[in-house]
Amino acid sequence: MAITLKKKDATASKRVTGTSYQSKPAIPVPSGSYNEIGSQRGSSIAEVVPELGSKQIALRTYNKMVKGDVSVRVSLRAGKAPVFAGDYYMDPFDDSEQSQVINAFVARNIFHCPSSPWLLTIQDIMRMLENGNSILNPIMELREWA
Repeated sequence: MAITLKKKDATASKRVTGTSYQSKPAIPVPSGSYNEIGSQRGSSIAEVVPELGSKQIALRTYNKMVKGDVSVRVSLRAGKAPVFAGDYYMDPFDDSEQSQVINAFVARNIFHCPSSPWLLTIQDIMRMLENGNSILNPIMELREWA
């Protein structure tokens, strides 16, 4: 079965993708292949670079690299520039009234209601390139939400 692409149906927010390739079924896996080979005991890998031994020392080292080395600073700017230059918006899924209401609600809560502007949120997120971790780590709270 071939898939024909219609580029005229594509929009900026909804790409039309597909392929005309046919695939064959996978080779059957032998029955003993799913048995575990290793151990379940966790082990930590020791850091061989003393400047990255602990989180605080590593952050201090990365800070020195960002402030003191031009090539590091330029590389970070090159990675962040497309994200900062992006035009962020939301389109509804379709033209139904429910999709319009959902789109307005979500766009307002992401772009207009937070206590800090959207660009500052993007800057905080992109700080993960300098610090090696992200502010988007999941935090679970057991409470009533509504």
